[in-house]
Amino acid sequence: PCMMLLLCSACLLWLSKNKRPGSLFWSFAGLLSFALGMWSMARTLPENRPRHYAHSENRHAGPVQVRVVEELRHNTFSYRYLGEVTGLGGRPAEGKVVLEIRRDSAALPLEVGQEILSPIPPEPLKAPGNPGQFDYREYLQQLGVYGRLSLNHAAFLRLETRKEGFILLVKKIRRHLLNTLEHIGLDEAELGIAKALLLGDRTHVESDLYTSYRKAGALHLLAVSGLHVGILAAFLYGLLGPLRNFRFGRGLRLLLGTSLLWGYALLCGFSPSVVRAVILFSFISYALYMQRPGETLHFLALAWIFMLVLINPNWLLQVGFQLSFAAVGAIVVFTPVLFKRWPWKGTAGNYMGRLICVSLAAQIGTLPLTLFYFHEFPGVFLLSNLVLLPGIGVMLVMGFACLFLQALSLLPPLVATCYGKLLSLMNDFIRWSGGLDAFHLEGIPWDGSLLFLSAAVLGLLGVYFRNGNRRWRNAAAFMLLGLQLWSFIIRIDHLQTNAWIVPHKAKAGGFWVRQGNQLQVFSADSLPMHSLVRDAGTVWYLDSVRYSPVSPYYELGQHTLRVLEPSALYSLSEPSPDFLLLSGSPRLHLGRLLENLSPGLIIADGSNYRSLVSHWKKSCEKQGVPFHDTAVEGAFIQKIPPANP
Repeated sequence: PCMMLLLCSACLLWLSKNKRPGSLFWSFAGLLSFALGMWSMARTLPENRPRHYAHSENRHAGPVQVRVVEELRHNTFSYRYLGEVTGLGGRPAEGKVVLEIRRDSAALPLEVGQEILSPIPPEPLKAPGNPGQFDYREYLQQLGVYGRLSLNHAAFLRLETRKEGFILLVKKIRRHLLNTLEHIGLDEAELGIAKALLLGDRTHVESDLYTSYRKAGALHLLAVSGLHVGILAAFLYGLLGPLRNFRFGRGLRLLLGTSLLWGYALLCGFSPSVVRAVILFSFISYALYMQRPGETLHFLALAWIFMLVLINPNWLLQVGFQLSFAAVGAIVVFTPVLFKRWPWKGTAGNYMGRLICVSLAAQIGTLPLTLFYFHEFPGVFLLSNLVLLPGIGVMLVMGFACLFLQALSLLPPLVATCYGKLLSLMNDFIRWSGGLDAFHLEGIPWDGSLLFLSAAVLGLLGVYFRNGNRRWRNAAAFMLLGLQLWSFIIRIDHLQTNAWIVPHKAKAGGFWVRQGNQLQVFSADSLPMHSLVRDAGTVWYLDSVRYSPVSPYYELGQHTLRVLEPSALYSLSEPSPDFLLLSGSPRLHLGRLLENLSPGLIIADGSNYRSLVSHWKKSCEKQGVPFHDTAVEGAFIQKIPPANP
């Protein structure tokens, strides 16, 4: 179907061509771009790739062979890698997996390029188990990963054969440069930031420090993007400047400069932000070389199509890709409008004004996406950017110099010490600004409809600022009114929702009762529930949360709930409950309890031992009683009907 749509739209575009393209031509051009994107993305889906391991007929075909292609952030329990399936059951196969090797005394880390063989097939990714929880499965599928392979050291065999290629060679060079940074003499916190700033490796940034950068609105500094590429390009083109004095020197300068920038993009892991920056810079450099400077937005659109069609169509679904293009587009469109209203002119005033206007424009452009994905707003983003952006060029140049000199074993200790001190000062400032919780808004509900409406408002305003037609301004005002109306409708709908929920949290038990925008948490230990409640608040518009201890018996509308905790005490004369919640691994004979109480449904939360839950499930199956395991099926949600008068 995608191919047919692509061919039809191409024919319609060709038939509507004219010397002066009109609205019909541009409509068909948009349809062709949409069809091309759909076709490109459809080619990458597992159902359209017969050899993909995720097919049900391939899932248990035999031993799986996996090659390590990238090292991910390790945790306390396992080494984590991105792997590429190369064989399944002795036949060629394909597809990416998350490879986890559980840590123990005998487990050793794997290297990029290493191939392993295991009899355990990849398992499908699990959906999030609780309301508002981060959908890790969807995130991995956006990266083209559809399975997870969790092994201990005895469940796989290291193969002697290693596939060597250009990409693996680049990854080895990247690994060597990262190891070189480790020998400069930086502290652990500063080393993680240096790796992120120079080579885009954020796997070693401390979790608390990463959170501080996010709250301070400075997380974009840790993603190699247009800022880093622009500074490096200015340095490279200045270094290659003398080539202009020779014949064909301008072309040679363009070729060498863009080639070095593409090499840097490969060393940085080829992330969407750095690829976008290098493509955009390549287009603009070529246009200037041909003495045909064009519109920046046109180059941005070309970079969009080039990345999605020729490189990786799945980038369209990734947060980094969306934020990168939204930020650059907003900077191009909104910065001139904001700067025109900047009151203080002059050299220092213009510099400060442009810095503030660029930061504001980027924040405006990315605001809908930030609210949708992260449900937060960093109120100190302007302060962080004003302090850090003027000196980030010095940090980058000094960092590259330290990396180059250390690779040649010529780095003076004093230079390394100064660089470490600068990184330490930057981290201290980020910890301070990120710790101003009064300016950090989080838990903001923002769904897909609000994302679409808010993005439409910004898009229509951008068109109005470009051509000055008031119809676009009026359309933006109409969309803004629709956004407010839809927010009101959603809130009214949530106020009318009543339900009780048994969430899943490992080693924690209890349940929630939701009444509109109020939530009551019943749990013996409320601390483990805080993160789950925060996530739920991003989709439920909660205004208040109360915590209470657990009682054995509840009436929830027309239904009754019986809670059995570790004591497992119950009376043979008590009435049969509609729902029975088992929490804290109560020691009981479930078969006898089912005969005595005859509950309508059994629920086991995450505080129970897995072995007990397995026995309980078998007992329920024998007696035909429904059983819900939150560890397998996710949170149990039951609406509360109104009680009978």
